Amino acid sequence: MTIQKTPTTIVIFGASSLGKELLVCLQEWNKNFQNYQILGFIDDDKKIHNKIINGFPVIGGISWFNKKNKDIACI
Repeated sequence: MTIQKTPTTIVIFGASSLGKELLVCLQEWNKNFQNYQILGFIDDDKKIHNKIINGFPVIGGISWFNKKNKDIACI
């Protein structure tokens, strides 16, 4: 019997090179396990808010994360 686990909703803090690398790692992991629902990036650089990076939006800064539901994880 296989138990279906609800994916963890996650945002990636930082939309620069390390954040992009984390996105690739999470996407590779999801190919086999589907553990994460990736919402996008959070970054305090307001110039990149609402931009799309590697197919995912920069949804705001740390204040966005602090205001959201506690069920959203951050890496």
